[in-house]
Amino acid sequence: MNKKKIYLIISVLCILFVFIFILIIPVRVMKVEEKEKIFKIPKIERKSDINIIKKETIWNVKWYVYDNTSGYNKEIGKEKFPGTFKYYWDKDYIYENYIDWVRLEGEAYIYARRGGLYRFYLGADDGVRLLLNGNVVMSYQWSSGGSYRETYKDINLTKGKHKLELHYYEKYAEAGLMFNCSPELLYWEETLRTVVDTTIYYDSISIETDTIFKNVPLIKKILDIF
Repeated sequence: MNKKKIYLIISVLCILFVFIFILIIPVRVMKVEEKEKIFKIPKIERKSDINIIKKETIWNVKWYVYDNTSGYNKEIGKEKFPGTFKYYWDKDYIYENYIDWVRLEGEAYIYARRGGLYRFYLGADDGVRLLLNGNVVMSYQWSSGGSYRETYKDINLTKGKHKLELHYYEKYAEAGLMFNCSPELLYWEETLRTVVDTTIYYDSISIETDTIFKNVPLIKKILDIF
């Protein structure tokens, strides 16, 4: 075999090898893909509501009974009195089955629209006293007791809300209790502001990039180029 034939055979084999390599041998190709992703973004919205509340004076009352062990410290019940009242029980039941030897403690609020003098009235059999913001401002027959009588006093109030406390006791025989004051102190309005936080979610779109590697034949890669 001469040299020309040998060269020809070698050339054909090389071409055939390269062709098989291109068709069969895969190459690793990088591909970049973009994707849309929807996600929720929270946002807090704050709302404020203002409400006008009508108020009035109501007495929250606790009753106590006397015993030899604790004195007048045994609680027997609770009830509510209106802002002003007058009870004359005489010799009848004062609270439930109790006629004598009872004590009362009451709390209430009043509101002065302006500062100045306001008149307060008390009546009792046996003894009563009135406290304003923790201080005794009226006391009637508190130490001595006695038959039912009424009294009054002009008390200076600053503008605004005030706490009243009423202390009363009855030993025996007739019983009665009264409280009164200037009517304008008994009704007022209060502003109540409430704040509510609400979480609202909004849609948001982001673009995410993914890098993907694929194995493809070399011939396909070459054709893609052209």
